[in-house]
Amino acid sequence: MFSLQNQNQAFATLTQFSAKITRHNVYLKKKSSGKAKQENNVLCLDSFLETLRGFKTDRTIKAESQRNPTLATRVKNAFGFPAPDSLESKLVGTNTINTEKLKQMLTSNDSLNENEKQRIKLAFAEGYLLGNNSGTRGGKSSKYFKLVTQILTIFIFLAIVVSLMASASGSVFRIQLGNQVEVDPEEIHVTFEDVKGVDEAKQELKDVVEFLKNPDKFSNLGGKLPKGVLLVGPPGTGKTLLARAVAGEAAVPFFHAAGPEFDEVLVGQGARRVRDLFKAAKKRAPCVVFIDEIDSVGSKRTNSVLHPYANQTINQLLSEMDGFHQNEGVIVLGATNRRDDLDQALGPSLGHTAYIPEKERYHVTKSQLLAMMDTMMGGRAAEELVFGPEKITSGASSDLQQATSIATHMVKDWGMSEKIGLRTMVDNPKSFHAETLGPATSEMVDSEIRRILSESYDRARHILKVHAKEHKALAEALMKYETLDAEDIKAIMADKTAEKQKL
Repeated sequence: MFSLQNQNQAFATLTQFSAKITRHNVYLKKKSSGKAKQENNVLCLDSFLETLRGFKTDRTIKAESQRNPTLATRVKNAFGFPAPDSLESKLVGTNTINTEKLKQMLTSNDSLNENEKQRIKLAFAEGYLLGNNSGTRGGKSSKYFKLVTQILTIFIFLAIVVSLMASASGSVFRIQLGNQVEVDPEEIHVTFEDVKGVDEAKQELKDVVEFLKNPDKFSNLGGKLPKGVLLVGPPGTGKTLLARAVAGEAAVPFFHAAGPEFDEVLVGQGARRVRDLFKAAKKRAPCVVFIDEIDSVGSKRTNSVLHPYANQTINQLLSEMDGFHQNEGVIVLGATNRRDDLDQALGPSLGHTAYIPEKERYHVTKSQLLAMMDTMMGGRAAEELVFGPEKITSGASSDLQQATSIATHMVKDWGMSEKIGLRTMVDNPKSFHAETLGPATSEMVDSEIRRILSESYDRARHILKVHAKEHKALAEALMKYETLDAEDIKAIMADKTAEKQKL
C-alpha cells in the first residue's frame, strides 16, 4: 500500500484526468452509491466525485460541436475562417506528467490493490456507458431541433429584408387588378326583373345586353359595340344594382373596381392599376368593367404646378377606353352622383348621348351662338307662358348655366360685344397671369352679359307666342308617341297629323 502522500497525489491526478475525460462521470455517484455503502474503500472516491456534478468538460464540448456544428461555425468554415481553439482545456494543460503518473499509479502493484483497480475501471466504464446512452437518446431530437431553428432564422431574416425593400420601393408586392376583382358570372343572380322603378334605364341597357349576347347580329349590319354607359343618379337609386343586372343578364365576365382604389401615394400607381384592370378585361372579352364612383378617378384635370402627376390616372383611363387601340368587346359602366365633376373627355369616351352636327365645323358664328341661346331659353319661357310666372320650376338650371357660359365667352373671349370691344379678359384664378378688372369695367361686362341673356329670353318668348298652336300639338304628340323624328316634327309644324306619318 502506498502512503497518505501518494494517495493524495493520486487523487489530485485523478481529478484532473476525470475533468479531461467526459462529463459522464456525473453518473458515478448515482450508480456507485449503492455499492459504496458496502465498500469503505470507495467512499473516498464517491465524495471526491461529488465535486464533478454539473460540469461539462472541454473534450465533450468539442466532440458535440464537431457532431452538430452551429450556423456560425458552418459560416466560418465555409469562408475559411479558423475557429478559435476555445475548446482547449483550461483545467488540465498539455503536460503529460500527470497522465503518466496516473498510468503508473493504476498499473503499479504497490499503489493500489486489485480490488481498488477493478472498482475504478468499473466506475469509469459505467459512467461512459450511461453517458453514451444519454447522448444517443437526445442526439436525434436535438439535431432536428437545431435544423428547424436554423431554417426559421433564415426565413425570418429573408422576410425582414423583403419587407424593408417593399417599404422603400413600394413595387415589390404588386396588387394585380386581374382575376382578384373578377366576379364569376354564375355567382351573379341579379337580373332586370330584380330592378324596379327605372324602366327607361333598363330598356336602354337591354340593348347593351343584346349586343353582348349576339355581337354578330349588329356587326353584320355595320353596328359597333358601345364603349360604355354612364349611370348618373343620387345615392341609393340602384346604379350598382343595374350594373350587376347587366352582367347577370349577359352572362359574361364582370370586373368591378371602385374609383378610390386607383388613388395611391406613390406616383404612377393609379395609372398602373388602370392598365392592369383593362389588360385582364381584354383577355376575357366580351366582358363588362364596372367602375363605381368614377368621379374619384375621372374628375376634371388640373393645371396645378403643385401636383404635376395628378392627371396620369385619368389620362390612362381615357387612353384605355378610347385610345389608339380600340377595346373590342369591353364595355365600361361608370356610376356617379356628381356628373359635373367629370372630365369633359370622359363623356364621349363612355358613349353618352350628344348632339351630332350635320357636318364638321371649325368655327361658330355669332348668329349660331344666339340661336343656341334661344333654344336654351325655350324651356323657361315655355314654363312661364303655360304655367305662369309663379309656377316656374328649377328644371332649366342647366340650360341657364350653359347660356350664361356662352354669353360670357362672347363678351370676354370672343370680342362679340360692341361696348367692350375687341379684347379678351383672363380671370382664371388658377392662372398666374390673371388680371384684375376695374370696377367700371366689371360693371360694363356684367351689363353686357345680362343684356345678351335678356334679349335671347325675349326672342324665345316671342317664338313660343307666335307658334303656340304648333307648340301645343308638338307636346301632345310627344306625350302620345314618346319619340318623334325630324319628319314627324315637320308634319306637325305643317299642320298635318303625325298619325299618318307614323303609319
